[in-house]
Amino acid sequence: MKQEDIRNSLLFSKKKAGELNEKFRQATEKYLFIFCNYNPKLPSKSFGDTFNKAVGNRYKLLFDCGKIISDGRIFDQNTLSQDDGRFWENYKQETQIFRSDNSHNNSPENGYIQKQRIDDVYKWFKEKSGKPREELEDSEFESIVENIVDSAKRFETLTYSMIGNIAGSADKQKIIDLCKDQILRFYSSNIYREITKGQMMLLLKEDEDETQKNDERYTERKANEVFQHHLKHRKNHAYCQGNNPKKSFDYYMENYFQKDLKNFMSSYLNDTSIGEHSLLPDGLIQEFVYRMKYPVLKDTKTVIKLDKNSLTKINGKKCFVTAADIQNVMVPVIVNVSRCSDSQINSLINMTDGVECTAKNKISITNVDELSNLGNKFSRDGLQLHGIFHPNIT
Repeated sequence: MKQEDIRNSLLFSKKKAGELNEKFRQATEKYLFIFCNYNPKLPSKSFGDTFNKAVGNRYKLLFDCGKIISDGRIFDQNTLSQDDGRFWENYKQETQIFRSDNSHNNSPENGYIQKQRIDDVYKWFKEKSGKPREELEDSEFESIVENIVDSAKRFETLTYSMIGNIAGSADKQKIIDLCKDQILRFYSSNIYREITKGQMMLLLKEDEDETQKNDERYTERKANEVFQHHLKHRKNHAYCQGNNPKKSFDYYMENYFQKDLKNFMSSYLNDTSIGEHSLLPDGLIQEFVYRMKYPVLKDTKTVIKLDKNSLTKINGKKCFVTAADIQNVMVPVIVNVSRCSDSQINSLINMTDGVECTAKNKISITNVDELSNLGNKFSRDGLQLHGIFHPNIT
């Protein structure tokens, strides 16, 4: 079998996976995906080694890249012929069996399930090559590689067919919603929580000096601290004050992340200021961690309740020193009303639902602690500071 044919297989080609992603987007929504950043290991000159890599790549594609394609609610094999549907289901099961055989310690002494896996692999090799796997020479793996490449091609063809079925389905919106739900589950699962931390670390590295950029532990600690600060300032939540930042990250991901991400996803997809939306990590998660780091951006509009007891003067300027609930974080803020008349200020206080205000600068979550001392900052630096809002009044 030609190396070129192996390399161009879905088992070894990022391009092939990207083309399926694009077809799926065209059939559903342009921000969706079925494979999250598929990164296969490339084949080698050894057919035995190439087979092992193909087994690992197959598992990456079907399960590591989001499990979307292996979710029977989204890709329903009942839309296929009986033979194709049986192949589709067997392909997924076979992928798990081979991956387990390659990567885990299966022993017949460990019980029926592991014994059955060992027997299934033995039978498969006997059927395809006439020999147990252990007796094959490297050259004899060529036909084995050819077989799994052919299977991958059939799987790819069926995937295109099922995507076509989704495009014309009366349940298309339901499938889109299921896909979004599966993506949320993917990012929230224990093994892939590192994607969120990794995106936070990339954000923090933009502001680090050269010494810090080369210190991965420093950046990870700072990333964990962002989640720690976020927890500390959630309403009625005192957890993690003085705790290990790593524990704060784990606690946040376990208790808050999926709900927060779901809410953020909705606002993210409806934000018309973003040119092109994507639920891949460099889209959704990158924006999510940015807003965790900066819960308030310049020109952000939010509703703040103003109470007469929080009205004061700083350096002769009238202002409210209060707090705003933004992105589930209680942010201490100053609402500058130095240009408002007394009657306007009274009307603001009487607005029981709160007053829409606009932020003058973005606020970093790691600086929120400092904002309780905003009086000094306001006096020293003027109005162009973190934590300063203006009421939107005419």
